[in-house]
Amino acid sequence: MVNRILAVFVLSLLPVGLGAAVSVGKLDETLLDPAYPAMQHWAKAGVQVTNESRNAQAVIHLEPGHDLAAAVAIPHRIVQLSAGNYRIKETLRLADGVVLRGLSPQQTKIILTMRGTRPAAVENQFVPWTTGVLFESVTQSGVENLTVAFDDSLPAPPDPRQGSPGYADNPGGQDDLHVVAVRLSGSRQCWLSNVAIQNSGQHPLVIESSAHVTVDGVEIAGTYNKGDGSGNLLISGSEYCLLTGLTVGGINHISFINDAFGRPSRYNVLINSRIAVDVRFRNPEASHNLLQECVIEVPSWHDFPPISLGWNATRANAAANTNLIYFCTITRDFSSSRTRFSIADNPNKVYHILANSTLKGNVEVAGPAPKASTLWPVR
Repeated sequence: MVNRILAVFVLSLLPVGLGAAVSVGKLDETLLDPAYPAMQHWAKAGVQVTNESRNAQAVIHLEPGHDLAAAVAIPHRIVQLSAGNYRIKETLRLADGVVLRGLSPQQTKIILTMRGTRPAAVENQFVPWTTGVLFESVTQSGVENLTVAFDDSLPAPPDPRQGSPGYADNPGGQDDLHVVAVRLSGSRQCWLSNVAIQNSGQHPLVIESSAHVTVDGVEIAGTYNKGDGSGNLLISGSEYCLLTGLTVGGINHISFINDAFGRPSRYNVLINSRIAVDVRFRNPEASHNLLQECVIEVPSWHDFPPISLGWNATRANAAANTNLIYFCTITRDFSSSRTRFSIADNPNKVYHILANSTLKGNVEVAGPAPKASTLWPVR
């Protein structure tokens, strides 16, 4: 099959670095503020390799109907997809250094047609989710300029505006839609750029036990399973991840949690994004994460506070006061009988996320605005 691929596709060699939309920022020490020492760590979030560190790569051009799974299984190549729909029955397992690139999210679509029931969680093991696009123990791999969507022959996912029926698993009694759209597991220096993830079966995006991942300009909308523990943008036991330019709605939560081995999520940056669900810190060990320049607007039908705390209120929290919020608009809307409220809304203050909710909410002032009006000291 590989020979057939090489025979049909146009093959070229190009010196290729990261995708054009993925930039590698550098620490600007003039922006540092000693009052916030974690800034040194946040500057390291995201992909840190440079264009010069990547070797020349083969560029393979594919069209719908070609063997995409075989193409992405060969390391250190760019798989360039033409316009069209690519219907996938098996997991796409990206090899080291593979960049899967479409023309645009409107023109190039990967349609996931596989099925999977919800697997049982096993202690000290990753949950073996059925997955559409998988980065497993790879480095310098990426997905760019395309849409990943679940089976388009299905009716649309339940509308969360319905209330409880929209926040349940197995819609219509169908229990085989537990398919994660994109999962990064034990991977480093990888990225998603200019990608739409639509109507996922299960979690739209899982980043577990990974580091230095960039998620840039990604739109996430809708998921079929939204019951307890389902339908999350999940940051699990990962460090130094940069999530920027996101648009998120129609899912359950954005969740920062420990991974299956108890490792916490730390030093991650969520910046310059528009979010219509809550951001949840599910384990108390999650520490030194940053939310900056985000609009978090929780609508009336999403029955969670904007910053949601998922741990037992009586549990000690060693990471208290280290997850910070700066220059965000964070609101919770209700029906007409209740008052809309906002939190962390003073641009001259930095807020930390509390270990436990209080009558005043889930945040309180941590200190004044940083001296350079940013906690992400990158140029």
